[in-house]
Amino acid sequence: MGIFIDTCVLPRSQLETGRLYRDRFGPALGFELLMMFDLPDFEQNLKMNLDLFSNGPLLFHEPVWGVEHSAPKGSAAYEEGMYHIRLTRKYAAALQPPAMVYHLNNCVVRPGEKDRMLRTSLENLEEIRDMFPAVKILVENTGSEADHTALLSQAEFTDLCRSRDLSVLIDVGHANINGWDLPKLIRDLKEHICGFHLHNNDGVHDFHHRLRDGTLDFASLIPLMDQELPDVPRVVEYISPSLHGEPLVEDIGYLRRLSASDPLYLSSSLAASRQQQSGLSGIHPDHIFLSIDEAVCFTAMNGDLVYANPAAEKLFGIRLGEQPKIWDAIPFVEQNDALIQLFIDGVMKKQRSFHSLVDYVNNDGERFNLHVSLTCEQAETGMFLIIISNLTPLFRVHSAFARYTSPDIADYVLLTPEGEKQGGQSRDVSILMSDLRGFTAMSTRLPSSDLIVVLNHYFECMSAVIEKYHGTVIEFLGDGLFVVFGAPKELPDHAAAAASCAIEMQNAMKDVNRWNREHGYPDLEMGIGVHSGPAVVGNIGSERKMKYGCMGATVNLAGRLESITVGGQVFISESTREKIALPVTVAHEQSIMPKGSSQELKIYEITSVGEDCVLSGAESAAEWTALASPPVVSYYLLDGKIVDTDRHEGQLTRVSANEKYGILMTGTPLEQWQNLMINIGPEVVVYAKVMDCRPEGNRICFTSRPDGFSFLNP
Repeated sequence: MGIFIDTCVLPRSQLETGRLYRDRFGPALGFELLMMFDLPDFEQNLKMNLDLFSNGPLLFHEPVWGVEHSAPKGSAAYEEGMYHIRLTRKYAAALQPPAMVYHLNNCVVRPGEKDRMLRTSLENLEEIRDMFPAVKILVENTGSEADHTALLSQAEFTDLCRSRDLSVLIDVGHANINGWDLPKLIRDLKEHICGFHLHNNDGVHDFHHRLRDGTLDFASLIPLMDQELPDVPRVVEYISPSLHGEPLVEDIGYLRRLSASDPLYLSSSLAASRQQQSGLSGIHPDHIFLSIDEAVCFTAMNGDLVYANPAAEKLFGIRLGEQPKIWDAIPFVEQNDALIQLFIDGVMKKQRSFHSLVDYVNNDGERFNLHVSLTCEQAETGMFLIIISNLTPLFRVHSAFARYTSPDIADYVLLTPEGEKQGGQSRDVSILMSDLRGFTAMSTRLPSSDLIVVLNHYFECMSAVIEKYHGTVIEFLGDGLFVVFGAPKELPDHAAAAASCAIEMQNAMKDVNRWNREHGYPDLEMGIGVHSGPAVVGNIGSERKMKYGCMGATVNLAGRLESITVGGQVFISESTREKIALPVTVAHEQSIMPKGSSQELKIYEITSVGEDCVLSGAESAAEWTALASPPVVSYYLLDGKIVDTDRHEGQLTRVSANEKYGILMTGTPLEQWQNLMINIGPEVVVYAKVMDCRPEGNRICFTSRPDGFSFLNP
């Protein structure tokens, strides 16, 4: 990347003033030579300064005030433009610029003329390419939609450059006034962009204001250019000579501070060191500190700021040449008290060295997390070396990453040596799987925006409980949770933690449903399964995209346990129970044959772990009520979410007092844990799970039924 100055900022016909900037910033500074043949003494002045432009980076800008490439061939405007282009060609032969900027048009686009103007301009572009065979012609996005001088929209400009494989210079100011999406434009034309014009404006008018004077945020734009096109020239294109001198110097300094790839960092410091002493006994700290990311300051014992590198000037908003006391450079707001006091204590106590983590808020209200290190030279005339590392990006990455995964996974990926490596290891863990009951049916009755609100509140409550018991959320599975205990951080009592967490999650459902009712949403129920055993944990995926995962039979069995629960239940496996040292209260136990397994798995419905973790409102033996007129119902078997087409008939004879359970008489036997869809009459549909099969009928649990429906008061 190189920084260039457009010569239109120089006093008219005084191109020699460009030498001041070349001396100030060194040979790495480039010029964009605007061919202003409309000025009577421009050509003579150019001849006198050919050495200036031949001894450094150079671009040509065609004479925009003298040409109109959309003018019809043979017209007076066309002939005038070609006269200026032929003059330009003469100096291109002498100076040999690698590229020249080209405007498709410079005039108002009249109704009905757009296609003709574009066609003519593209024909002239080919003619000029033939005239400048050794020069790359860069097509610039020009004009303003507000004054009807813009020939193309962003999409049209992008399509044109791609379809014709044009080399491009992006004028960010023109793009801003036309409302173009600059990040998208840069990424879409990344392979075509060969330069940028940099200036700011109010987003409406084509002013060529200073970089920090307008609606464009160069602090965000320059890092994007560094990332996408680090080697592409950037031209400060001011058209007012009033910005010649110190304003332009300051803005070039601001621009190079935003970019770590700018060679002017080195060349300007070398030039400065030849011209002035730093005041530090002949040491020139620019040589060392100019291009590093850390803010570096030297202060005298009274706090006077003797030196600040560009990173420090940017952090504290210090203008070039200012030397305030270090604490006076910091805004006097409450959040900065600790940082100000740190500097005062350092100077007053004259400690040899110390460091601290502090917060900082700049004049624009931006918040930073800083690590400050102070080292004092032990002498009467000694000085403080202050090095400040901006940890804000790391804090933000960690915070955002932790929200998208979990704090433990964020720590694992960002802070451990193996965090970015593919692969995993076998670890003894406990897996918790949870899922909401009846949520699919509820989702058909609520708008999608309300479903997101309900789910987010539910997950917020569950995540707080999981964090309390040191669980790690691997994934949000629709309306379910996949949680591991014992990875990535080891947890010796992971089984007890998982079982206790499951019970407290069930207890937390009371607060979830209280909130739902207050906001007009239906109640939710959740089933949870927990299984312990070996699992493979670690980074799974490709080098381009990975995630922290957990896999193996232990995960599958936990999912199987969860699938046979009903709302309010917690099932744990025998292996989990054996690992829990605390007493466990078991409400029901039995053995199941998991799919794909050759051995039965003993499972336990639990209601407590130890004395303090007790399932509130645990179901006791149900009190049954016989229905006065037992309805004959039709029911269908479910395989996952798929409803079987075969219709069966049965009779619902009894329901529990809380209407959560029922007794269903059937002519054909049902299997335990079978899911059913039951039609009660022509309009009412309920869903149920077979809990066990008894001689007097099948005990079923109603997992979903319409709001307000009652079996006892139909």
